[in-house]
Amino acid sequence: MPGVRVIERPDGFAWSSHEQPIQNFIDPKAEPVEGQPVRFTPVAHGAVCPHHAVIVDSYNAEPTRLHRPGRSRPPTLPTEPAAGGRGR
Repeated sequence: MPGVRVIERPDGFAWSSHEQPIQNFIDPKAEPVEGQPVRFTPVAHGAVCPHHAVIVDSYNAEPTRLHRPGRSRPPTLPTEPAAGGRGR
């Protein structure tokens, strides 16, 4: 994703940090699927929110896209942190 800031893994990510994985947020403009809210995708989030970044997983070198605190924060799903927890 061009123009995305790569940052160091935040302390406590993802359980207790202000930064959260993008897939923890719902896209308020997306139509619900089977009555369920739709999670943001990295592309959809990056298109509407300037508060995004990427960390690189030290275990498998995969990028984890996240929302950084800012003036606006998308609504979250009432769930546990994203799969992978501290390992992502």
